[in-house]
Amino acid sequence: MARRHRGHPLRRVLLFLIFILFCVGFFHWSNHSLQVQRFTFTSPRLPAGFDGCVIVQLSDLHGALFGEDNRDLLKVVAKERPDYIFLTGDLLDQYRATPHSYAVSLGGALADIAPTYFVTGNHEWALPDVPGLKRALEVAGVQVLTNEYTVLARDGDNAVLAGIDDPNGYADQKTPEEVAEEVRAAFDAPFWMLLAHRNNYFEDEYCRLGADLVISGHGHGGLVRLPFTDGLVSVERTFFPSYTAGFYQAGGADLFVSRGRWGGGAPPAPRHGGGAGAPGGGGGGGRPPPRVQGRALLGLGEAQHPIVTTMKEFSAGQYDIAVIGAGHAGIEAALAAARLGRRTICFTINLDAVGNMPCN
Repeated sequence: MARRHRGHPLRRVLLFLIFILFCVGFFHWSNHSLQVQRFTFTSPRLPAGFDGCVIVQLSDLHGALFGEDNRDLLKVVAKERPDYIFLTGDLLDQYRATPHSYAVSLGGALADIAPTYFVTGNHEWALPDVPGLKRALEVAGVQVLTNEYTVLARDGDNAVLAGIDDPNGYADQKTPEEVAEEVRAAFDAPFWMLLAHRNNYFEDEYCRLGADLVISGHGHGGLVRLPFTDGLVSVERTFFPSYTAGFYQAGGADLFVSRGRWGGGAPPAPRHGGGAGAPGGGGGGGRPPPRVQGRALLGLGEAQHPIVTTMKEFSAGQYDIAVIGAGHAGIEAALAAARLGRRTICFTINLDAVGNMPCN
């Protein structure tokens, strides 16, 4: 009977060590490399003066430094010779308590390169004094869009740029619908873009606002991501998310999402057709061929970053009843306790999930 040859144990150990070294090297590279991705957006509604317009988008940097004082990042941005720079939130990081000076220094340097526009993300609102951050950015030369719009002018044509605060902002802040209505009231069928941090609000809300292009971040390409997927786990800890990186369509509207600092892998294929070298082009899906073409939305940032978990202690005051969880049962319990005259506090780990599937 022939003897079965088995691999030498030392060889198997060596192959395993090589695999581990490869993984360590890959994750080190993906944590520290500065990547530039170029995309082309096409639209039959784009004003001719904006044909060839270059926009650099930076999102979800979370306090990252690329060289001393972000010198390497600024050099890459300047090399692209952008017409405009869009900052779509989470420049700061709540877990690292990134100081305002980081965003102000970076924003001011970017504003020296090209007109720069900023909207807040959820991490800005998790840190103190957002109004102070906005004022400092404005002084540094960055235009902060706080639920408002501005007009961009290029080669004799105009386009409208609107920006909204993150949903974690003030409870009485202007709604995205109100901002969209103001744009429609002020202009006759304008081409307009919307800066909105949260990619996961696009399908249910932002796609209905009427913007020609929504530009977001937040998704990080998925916290866990494999090639040719939209990610395995989302920032909200849901499985198989979409709208995490690149171009998408829903409700007749277009979305572009920057991967920002987290998430790895190649950008997903666009959901609508385009010519060679023009991912996200408007030629497919039964849409009319583009009349003019706007060049390049650039997502710059590190490919991955480890998830950081911290515990924070705070005092919310004195309460009679504390309800843990703000879903189906939690809000019913909190409402019942409040109607009984009890001072009630309700805790949740996800403000976006408050009131999910209540009884009434």
